[in-house]
Amino acid sequence: MVDEIKITAWYINPDRIAQLIGPKANHYVQAIGTAVGTQFAAGPIGQARYALQSLLEEWLHLNKIPSIEESLLKGTAKPGDHFSLHHDFYGKNLKRYAVGGAIPRDAIAEIHCKSKVMPEYKIRVLYHPNGIVADSGWARLSEHSRLYVFAYIEKIENFEIIARPLIIGDIHYDLPYKNIEYWTRADYGELPIDSIDSFEKVAKDREEHPSQPKLDILKSIPERDIKHSIAEIIHEENVPKDWAGEKSDLFTTNVLLNKTPMPTAFLFKGPAQFHEMTLATLGKKGDQIDRLFSEPAKLLVLQHVHKIAPAVRNTMRAYAFKMGDMRLFSIVDGYDTIRLLRAYGKCGL
Repeated sequence: MVDEIKITAWYINPDRIAQLIGPKANHYVQAIGTAVGTQFAAGPIGQARYALQSLLEEWLHLNKIPSIEESLLKGTAKPGDHFSLHHDFYGKNLKRYAVGGAIPRDAIAEIHCKSKVMPEYKIRVLYHPNGIVADSGWARLSEHSRLYVFAYIEKIENFEIIARPLIIGDIHYDLPYKNIEYWTRADYGELPIDSIDSFEKVAKDREEHPSQPKLDILKSIPERDIKHSIAEIIHEENVPKDWAGEKSDLFTTNVLLNKTPMPTAFLFKGPAQFHEMTLATLGKKGDQIDRLFSEPAKLLVLQHVHKIAPAVRNTMRAYAFKMGDMRLFSIVDGYDTIRLLRAYGKCGL
């Protein structure tokens, strides 16, 4: 979805990046040499680091590396695999070393977190402090910070993933839209349903009916009726019948976002499972989300007639954030389903 992502690096490992990218990175690695710590950005070492980082960004956009959480859900994570992760991390051990001081060769610091999708897994990213490339990076990697990490798995043992990073930093978007607020409001690519032009009347309904609606209203409305109603709202005439091998329930190019047609895939869950949606509601390890994101859509919409558990939202986030294949998504729980149908006068609401 996003045209391009840039990284502000706090840590870089030039040798590991060169091993990944190949010979065209060697010149920059040689220019960096044994330099450690902060370097003047316009100087030769700073320029070499920036060029190496640009090569890595290009590689990441082309190769579309999955998040570690996507790999864990699929059961494919194994030592040697590369992964990306944009997560809230906690720093450890870095404060024992002085900024700009001599650092022992065997020094090890780490950032760590628990998976939000499979919380039994702890992810530990171990690095040598010499790779920190900015003074402010010491603070960011010492504290609790949301960071982007591209790393490889060294080992997996007792639900603990030990990883070694190629780069740690912040991410920034080159925005395809004039309205930057689309991205300042977004969280891991998530959009509220009323920020989508095709469903903008939901915002007015929310103002007119501030109290939360009663979910029991949806108990007697079949999933088929909800699907056809949403198709009518977006003026989509081609509504496929349900079948077991479907990736989504409705695919359309009629949805408008910021006045731009947006290829969109919908997954609907009706009252046959009238309870809070969990990953178990979505197949084995949430594989219906995996199939949904395999659609050639820029916007993925997950709809349910009841509450939606945090693990489902975190899984959508894990799939949506993939450098080179960033997606937007919207989660429409039962409350927003009522607001949506009511705003457009559908299903008798």
